[in-house]
Amino acid sequence: MSRSKVNPRSYRTVKNLINIFENSSTKVFQTFGKKQSEELMNKVKNALLNQTIRHKPLSPAYLEQKRRQGLDTRILIATGDYVESITVTKEKIRKRTVWRIGVPENKIHAPSGLPYKILARIHEFGSKKRNIPARPHWRPVYSAYIREFPKTLKTVKKDMVRDVNTQLKRARSG
Repeated sequence: MSRSKVNPRSYRTVKNLINIFENSSTKVFQTFGKKQSEELMNKVKNALLNQTIRHKPLSPAYLEQKRRQGLDTRILIATGDYVESITVTKEKIRKRTVWRIGVPENKIHAPSGLPYKILARIHEFGSKKRNIPARPHWRPVYSAYIREFPKTLKTVKKDMVRDVNTQLKRARSG
């Protein structure tokens, strides 16, 4: 049985193609992750600011208190601090870049004295102890996002194919 020799030029070509694909996919998925995280963050903020999610209304007493104090009378807005605290942060987990959407882990919401992460849980799930009804905003926005996700993946596929083709054209001309 004879061993076939690998053409070094063919080997380099295949290796270059693999590198192009790896670089392109890494770039596309990093851009995709950041873009999708920012889009989801904006959807959560817009849902709160535009009051597009139906929540139990504020009690008449609390609504009047907000008016007297000159606070925003929309649900979950008051000072706007909570909405402003919702951000996208870049983190490294096991050598991979991930994009986290949420409120600061260790920062305190000054008006309430609560950590933002506790305040977010209270708003999302309610608190019997504090007599605050659940006013979910993370879960409904995320559920809607997941329903749209298959369309989003088609766009990513197109972006990746376009980027690979661009890289291949550069490699051929270089």
